[in-house]
Amino acid sequence: MASVKSSAQDSYIENINAFNSNMKFVGLDLKSRYPNDPLIYRAHKRLMFAIGWDPLCVIKAVGPYLYNHRTQVYAMATEQGSEDFFIENSYDDEIDASSKEDGEKFEMVKHIFPRVKQCAKNFSTEELNQYKQLVIDLLDDYVEFLYKTTSQTARR
Repeated sequence: MASVKSSAQDSYIENINAFNSNMKFVGLDLKSRYPNDPLIYRAHKRLMFAIGWDPLCVIKAVGPYLYNHRTQVYAMATEQGSEDFFIENSYDDEIDASSKEDGEKFEMVKHIFPRVKQCAKNFSTEELNQYKQLVIDLLDDYVEFLYKTTSQTARR
């Protein structure tokens, strides 16, 4: 029985690591596009610290947001222009809900989102396709993480 538990745990750890690896890529890419922006630099440092300190932290913070928009995320795989939802959305409700109690986080997110959207508007077709796939991969890893952790909890 111990090998089944270990195997399930290893399996969801792979999802956490893949999720965090993709988030690191996004953070580093944004930092390289805005090398003189102190808030983006600070957000990147916080992201790296959070992943190093508690690998579950980022997947638990970002995953639910992706899951709430899963229909739009998965539409990006097949529908031309479906990424417009993410570029045109103001995210005000999500920002307010996720950062109400943390004023610094609120300011960071309000500062970073427009820059992320500006990058997306300027992506080449290749970069756009890469990021679409990255977002889909993030959601896939989160869904697998949920499934595996829920299944593991149910077996106990």
